[in-house]
Amino acid sequence: MASSGRPGWLLQAMCVAGEDARVPTHGRFKLSNPLYQPAGLAPVHYRPETWRGGQTAIFHSHCYDYVGSVSAALCAVTSCEFDPTQELLANTQPVRHSLRQGLDEKLHRLPRELRWQIADYLLPYYNAVAATQLCIRQPHRVRVALALNVWAHLVKVHGNIYICGLSNTNDDKGHQISILLHNACSHPFPDTIYIARDHWGVRNIIFSRADKSFQAQKRLDTWWESIRIDNSGVIVTGYSDGLKLRRVTFKENETTNTLGWSTPHSPLIPFQILRPQKASGWLRFDRFIINEKDVIGYYVGLELDTVALHTQKRGEQSHAKVDAHWLYMPLNDGEWVCQVWLRCRVTPPRRNILIFVINTGRVHLMGEYPRPGFELEYGTIPILDCSDQPTPIYFDVAAGVTNTLIELSTIVIPGILLLLESKYREGVYDFNNDAQGRVMESGLTGKGRNTVVTGLHVVCSSFAAPPQSSPGRFAPQISRPRPLQPTFAPLNTHPLAVLAPPRQSRLPRPITLRVLVDDRELDTPWVLHTREMTNLHLGRQRPDADAYDAAARQAEEDELARLISKINTAALEARATHLRSGVPCSIAPLRYDRTTRSAVMGGMNYHVEIRFQDGVVWLARIRRSNATSPPPALRDYIIKSEVATLLFLEKTRVPAPKMYDYALEQPGNPVGVGFILMEKLPGKSLRWSLASEQQRRKVINQISDILIELRKYPFQDLGSLDNPGQSRVGPFARESLTNLLQSDMCITGPFRSMEDYHKTSLGLLMDGIIQEEAYTDRPVDAYLIHRFLLDLVPLVAPPSSNQGDFYLKHADDKGDHILVDESFNITGIVDWEWAHTAPASHAFNSPIALLPVADFYHGKNGLGDDELYLARLFREKGQEELAHVVQSGRLQHRFAFCCGYDLVDWDGFLGLFSGLREAVRVDHGMDWGEWRAVALDRYKDEPGLGLLLSREQLG
Repeated sequence: MASSGRPGWLLQAMCVAGEDARVPTHGRFKLSNPLYQPAGLAPVHYRPETWRGGQTAIFHSHCYDYVGSVSAALCAVTSCEFDPTQELLANTQPVRHSLRQGLDEKLHRLPRELRWQIADYLLPYYNAVAATQLCIRQPHRVRVALALNVWAHLVKVHGNIYICGLSNTNDDKGHQISILLHNACSHPFPDTIYIARDHWGVRNIIFSRADKSFQAQKRLDTWWESIRIDNSGVIVTGYSDGLKLRRVTFKENETTNTLGWSTPHSPLIPFQILRPQKASGWLRFDRFIINEKDVIGYYVGLELDTVALHTQKRGEQSHAKVDAHWLYMPLNDGEWVCQVWLRCRVTPPRRNILIFVINTGRVHLMGEYPRPGFELEYGTIPILDCSDQPTPIYFDVAAGVTNTLIELSTIVIPGILLLLESKYREGVYDFNNDAQGRVMESGLTGKGRNTVVTGLHVVCSSFAAPPQSSPGRFAPQISRPRPLQPTFAPLNTHPLAVLAPPRQSRLPRPITLRVLVDDRELDTPWVLHTREMTNLHLGRQRPDADAYDAAARQAEEDELARLISKINTAALEARATHLRSGVPCSIAPLRYDRTTRSAVMGGMNYHVEIRFQDGVVWLARIRRSNATSPPPALRDYIIKSEVATLLFLEKTRVPAPKMYDYALEQPGNPVGVGFILMEKLPGKSLRWSLASEQQRRKVINQISDILIELRKYPFQDLGSLDNPGQSRVGPFARESLTNLLQSDMCITGPFRSMEDYHKTSLGLLMDGIIQEEAYTDRPVDAYLIHRFLLDLVPLVAPPSSNQGDFYLKHADDKGDHILVDESFNITGIVDWEWAHTAPASHAFNSPIALLPVADFYHGKNGLGDDELYLARLFREKGQEELAHVVQSGRLQHRFAFCCGYDLVDWDGFLGLFSGLREAVRVDHGMDWGEWRAVALDRYKDEPGLGLLLSREQLG
């Protein structure tokens, strides 16, 4: 292609001429206003190119860098000294093009490189330079500011020139990221060309008014873009309804022609593209790196600051965007406005990408969180600091088939608090997620599955005009060029809008939104629901949801009050002082405080801090007692098993807390409750998603050393350590592996093989389903799933794998069990409750924290970068067998996750289950409905299934 490899910044515009149009063979534009001509801007040249008999004019604008920034301008094209309705120069030749051929044929005749550039008009929805802001109080007007580095893509039809897209960058190969202007109007302009494209690239130029053969009914997922340029002044004007075109009709000679489908309530929205009034490059698109090359993006400034991100496969060409996916912003029940989008790729980032901009101008990245928590447990990574610019909040989230998002977010800015909550798991906000805290799915491919894209967009209620723009600065850890800050006018915006996909969406649960201003909640909380065919919208929250939350909070407060009343702190202090040979200690008054609850308690235990006079600090670990707690006998067995595990670890070099004493809740215990007295280790819980690649690798290196150390201590049985002071393996110390028969506790194990373990544990689960003790919402589905898992046991744990030793394994290795200091040195491994022995294929497999969570829940079975790095470390340290365990360990992860999975997260389970069937090559390629029908037939003769089906029929 003529443009490939050209230096400088290249403006290319495809001009498809009408039959009577003339295209000059040579010519020159001149800029009419010197204010629009930056230093070093070369004149614009254009010349025709011929491919396969067709002729298309390509405009080349060689605009070289000056002062380190892009220098060409939209106005450098639109403010030329020519009349688009007249012939440009006398030296012209005709360009023949028959509309009967269809403009789509014209497009397909172009070279592949140019088609890629046209396909690069990818940042829909309707404009401009990454963002447009619709003012709520002026619902029919949108203002968009352009700048000197915005590239226009032009289409020439019947002698008139139209903008097809605006580009913010261009590499040496000419592959551009562009932004389309849309005009799906109810009365098509007679001289306007309409371009239709799907989400993955332009397929056809659809029609002009003279070409009415297009069958839009067959392309319901098409987006329409076009706008005519008006060169009469400094304001470029156009119209757009801002909606997906569904049905548009117009009359010509009393004949009604249907061009497509339209939704109701789609008034035309005039918008203005404002040219800069001076030649300062206040709008720039600078690449910045997040998480050390994990994500590449562009920081974009307009009237409102915006962010657009994408990831790129290693070695992938920059034009390979066929699987890109974009998020769109609908406003107020179906009216669409364009905002900034998170640009997602087939290969998702290795961490959760949740972008928002707070009104100090700091751009942040919020990452994966491994367990439910509260606002104090969450943090942000500053990416870019331009603190003298008030900006909106962007809280954009995406979910694929697995609906993988974060669990809780509270964003606080001056005057506004956005709190997201869900009625799930003790009131913790669970956004289509489970307790593992999966990262956001960003690899949407849109191949006919139930893709869900959801999220929020919140802006401040008003903006003050900022001071004179000044260069922003990147965070110290990121060495990147400085973007110049935008200048924008004051703008009033609505405080809440909702992000949704341009197609049918389903959410498994409502999502509650609360907006608080100065500690006062605005109106009644809203809940996100879905419509049958369109997008997410806001609806009133049901009264019982608030009642449930209040009851849950009160129940937790009552539980902790009862527990605290039972603790004899004086006796606990006396015991600790005795163990330290008389060193005095103290315990602060115990009280329930929701703001600090996450620092002193988890789902199972409550922690009391004991401070000694010499500065030493211990913890008293006390089991919580509520409706989900195990019976006293099992509770005591779990405590003894944890104590036995801690005592065993003291013999190793594993950095676990030292255990000093323990007692069970029984007569003669003066403290009044069971407890474990242990060392309080320094450091904070590891937040894997907030760590840089270098910090992660440092932690993985230490994890590999810990696993190699545990390999030195083999056991002969599969189970839990059961007797403090003895390295003896007994039954499993876990609620899910315990049964009660006539009030007698029946604990399972120990076992001599994983095959026996799987068969026993799955049998317990299936018995619980039949006895209506588990999966009461979906008993038939749960039974089919676990019956199928039982059939897979010989594949997952073949007899050949049942030979060998067992090794101690942490039961919850999702990352927060690791304590690190500020330098990411591991200071301790905590929470050894439920620890057990396991074969090498489990004990030394990748910890959950290292999984590529988005891919994993999306059903993909490839290893993530962190896992590959762990395998590499094992190999470098002479542990080839452990490296093989990691590289072949995905099947074990899949099977373990599917066993006993909480089906409340149904979409998450579907991805896991699909990945499992793909890994074992059994029933793969089926969707859930197909597989369920096969399973019902396969297990139709089983009494348990028959009983469940009969109950289902009864009601």
